[in-house]
Amino acid sequence: TLIHKHGQEIGSVGFFHDLTAERKLEGELRRLSITDSLTGLFNRRHFHSVLSHELARAKRYHRPLSLIMFDLDHFKQCNDQLGHLEGDNILRLVSSSAQETLRISDMAFRYGGDEFLFLLPETDLTSAVIVAEKFRKYFNAACPYRISLEEEDAAESVTLSLGVAQARPADDVDSLNKRADMAMYEAKAKGGDCTMKAEHAIGEAA
Repeated sequence: TLIHKHGQEIGSVGFFHDLTAERKLEGELRRLSITDSLTGLFNRRHFHSVLSHELARAKRYHRPLSLIMFDLDHFKQCNDQLGHLEGDNILRLVSSSAQETLRISDMAFRYGGDEFLFLLPETDLTSAVIVAEKFRKYFNAACPYRISLEEEDAAESVTLSLGVAQARPADDVDSLNKRADMAMYEAKAKGGDCTMKAEHAIGEAA
């Protein structure tokens, strides 16, 4: 507000608000809305938003984009035998293993339960398989948990089944997800602890 005296402007009065705390709170609420509280990875809702954007970008600029989908082998037995607290620790181990092995450009998501996704921009199928295998081997080396399967006497390590798909020009969110999902179930059908792309297994089957 301008201040006048005898028709002359002699000053002004203004009010300023420090919005630092408010902006910080908004940023924290935004982070919480897109993050899984247990693992610290991005959540399912954020995955669909990001995948739509990355698919559109890949098609526009004719760039490769790959998706890795995986889950834990025998996770129900993990919870039954080790307890849910240890089950949660295994899920957190997935997160820490991802942070140690993924590249800066890669994005990790917890899709739900023990199912996870890695979205790899600028990455073709061959390179995505290398990323998946690096992660699988790191997790296997870091995971100390072993479980007993009802049909077997020997204890088994907790492992992963991974499926890898590269986006095709005609793909939408659902079709790319479905192809990665089918590859993951092929890995599980082979006994788990391996990565599947198309009809080729990489790594040892459990």
